[in-house]
Amino acid sequence: MDGQGMVLLTSGGTVDGCPDPVCSQCVHKVYTSKIISSDRDLLAVVFFGTQKHKNSVDFKHIYVLHDLDTPGAKRVLELDGYQGEKGNKMFKEDLGHSRDISVGEALWACSNLFSDVKLKLSHKRIMLFTNDDDPHANDSSKARMARTKASDLRETGILLDLLNLRRSGGFDTSRFYRDIVSQSADEDVGMQFKESAKLDDLLRKVWAKDFKKRAVTRLNLKLGEGVELSVGVYNLIHSARKPAAVRLYRETNEPIKTKTRWFNGETGSLLLPSDTKKAQVHGQRQIVLEKEETEELKRFDNPSLVLIGFKPLSLLKKHHHIRPSQFIYPEEEFITGNPHLQSLPVVQGTCFYKAFGYGEIWITCRHIRVDLGIMFGMDVA
Repeated sequence: MDGQGMVLLTSGGTVDGCPDPVCSQCVHKVYTSKIISSDRDLLAVVFFGTQKHKNSVDFKHIYVLHDLDTPGAKRVLELDGYQGEKGNKMFKEDLGHSRDISVGEALWACSNLFSDVKLKLSHKRIMLFTNDDDPHANDSSKARMARTKASDLRETGILLDLLNLRRSGGFDTSRFYRDIVSQSADEDVGMQFKESAKLDDLLRKVWAKDFKKRAVTRLNLKLGEGVELSVGVYNLIHSARKPAAVRLYRETNEPIKTKTRWFNGETGSLLLPSDTKKAQVHGQRQIVLEKEETEELKRFDNPSLVLIGFKPLSLLKKHHHIRPSQFIYPEEEFITGNPHLQSLPVVQGTCFYKAFGYGEIWITCRHIRVDLGIMFGMDVA
C-alpha cells in the first residue's frame, strides 16, 4: 500500500510570538506515532508568520522546517528543541515572528513540497493549525488569493483540513476558513470546525482525518440487463497490524531489494520473461501454457456484483456467518449515470421491506472478486 503525505502547516506566532504549546505537542505526537505505525508515510512541518523565511518559492514569512520525508529521530529531536521556555526563546532567535502573513502563499509553498516528492502517495493532506479566524480581514486581495489557491489544491487532489485552536471570543469559521477547507461528505461539519483547547482534542481530530476511509475494492453492481452502477465495498471493522519486518543492509542500513533471475541450466545464459513458460502434466502429457493463458484461467469473468434475487430474512441462519460483514456504497464518480438510481432501496440496502409478502428480505448476489476472478455467492442483508 502506498504511503500518505501530510504537511503540518502551523502559525508561527499564536502565543507571544511562538507556536501554541498544545500545537507543538500535537506535531511532536504525530511524528513519534508515525515512526512506529506508518513507515511509508511522509511528514513535513511548515511555519507561516515568521520573520525569517526558507522555502522553494522564496516567499517571505514562510519557513519550511522539514521537507516531506519519513520521520526520524533527528527530526523529533529538532522539534524537542522548540518546546518549553528555552525552546520558545530559541524559536524567536531562529525564526522570529511577523504579522505580515499570506495563507495563499503558505498553501502554495506546501503544494510545492508535494510536487518535489517522486514517490506515489495514496493521499495528500495539509493540516492547518491556527487560532486566527480571519487572517486577511483588512486585505481582500490576499483573501481572494487564498481561496483561489485552496481551489487549486482540491483540483490536484490535496486535502486541506483546519485544526482551529481556542481563542478568546470564539473561533468563527464563517469569516474565512469555511470557504477554503476541504469538507468530506461523510464527516460531521460541526465536529470538523469545533475548537480544540486540549492536546487530546487536537489529536483526536488529527487521527480522525488521518485514517482515510478506503474501499476494499470497487465493483460494478449489475441490477439487470444494461442497468449497472459502481459501488465501493467497505469493511465495518478491520484489525490493525504492525508493519512487516524489513531487511536492511548492514553497512548502509538501507532496505534490501530482492531480485530473482532465471538462468539456463545447460548454457548458463540469462532467461528473459518471454523465454519461460508454465506447464502441467495431464495423462502423461505435458501441456505448455503461455503467460497470458494462465492469467485467463484465473479469471472467470469481469469483477462485479450481479443481482440474482431475494430471499426471506427468516432463511438467514447464524451458521451462515463465515466472516465479518461488509457493506457497499454507491460511487457515482466511477460510472456516471442517473443519480436517482443510487436512491433505489436495493442499492441503499433497505431491500424492499415486506415485499412479496415475505416480510424483511435480503439480496443474493454473484460476487466475482477482483484479485482472483473467482465466483461465489454473496448474500447482502
